[in-house]
Amino acid sequence: MKSSRNNYLIIVVTYNAEHWVDTFIQESGGVPQYNFIVVDNASTDKTTDIISLKYPKVKLIKLNENLGFGRANNLGIEYGLNNGYEYFLLLNQDASISHSNVIKLIQFSKHTLDAGIVSPMQLANRNGDLEIGFAKYLTRKGNKEIGKIGGIEVSFVNAAIWLIPRNTLLKVGGFDPFYDHYGEDSDYVNRVVYHGLKVYVCSDSFGYHYRKQIKNRKKSSDIWLARYLVTILKNVRYNPIYAYMKMYYRSYQIITNKRKHSVSFIQVVTALRRVHNALPKVMKQRYMSSKTGHTYLNLGDVNK
Repeated sequence: MKSSRNNYLIIVVTYNAEHWVDTFIQESGGVPQYNFIVVDNASTDKTTDIISLKYPKVKLIKLNENLGFGRANNLGIEYGLNNGYEYFLLLNQDASISHSNVIKLIQFSKHTLDAGIVSPMQLANRNGDLEIGFAKYLTRKGNKEIGKIGGIEVSFVNAAIWLIPRNTLLKVGGFDPFYDHYGEDSDYVNRVVYHGLKVYVCSDSFGYHYRKQIKNRKKSSDIWLARYLVTILKNVRYNPIYAYMKMYYRSYQIITNKRKHSVSFIQVVTALRRVHNALPKVMKQRYMSSKTGHTYLNLGDVNK
């Protein structure tokens, strides 16, 4: 296994990230380049050239097609598991975190045996403002403060900066390749909780997520809505019949504007049609997600 300083791998999935490369590498103060693996989703800009020239010790995987967030992360996870890493830090291309703050996440995980995912406090800027989306997740009803170890148990936190222990990946698996973009983090959280683990925010650790701060991010695509509904139907924490009924109830709430999404009646109907057309595959993926083991990951004997 890796030494105490080198027992974690930072995985960054990039797409046309030439303006972010210096941010996620240089601002991650104290993190050696060889602790990074970048999986590039067939960028058409200079992302891979910049990494190769300026950061030659960074492990770089160049893809010939855009596999999306989840499948690309799975490639980095597979590399890390097969090379003996104990902790995996998933980092958005528009985010950064220092070595000392990664270590705080690792220490939290070591002292919290049911930690499936651990996020730092996600800041929007150097002024210390909480990232708007993260702040909403942090204030949801049902969150529990874990006072003695400086943590908060949450129902969900977005995957901009996630620490995932090796044991979580060997128990829950990787991201479901059904999702190409959006929905894969919600699906993964559902699976983590189903397998008896929890999601935490470590209040002593800080990272930065520099995405544009928009108070109400409205989703208006029927494709996005279909993914959202699939995540409900595929939620292995629910009985299949209950999940099916909840999907339709949530659609009703959206149509009647009880859940604020900028979608029309026609878009909801189109989204439901998309889900029904994919129903056999969705139910197959639901079954796969309920299994214990390195689901969706192509591994050798990782226990050697």
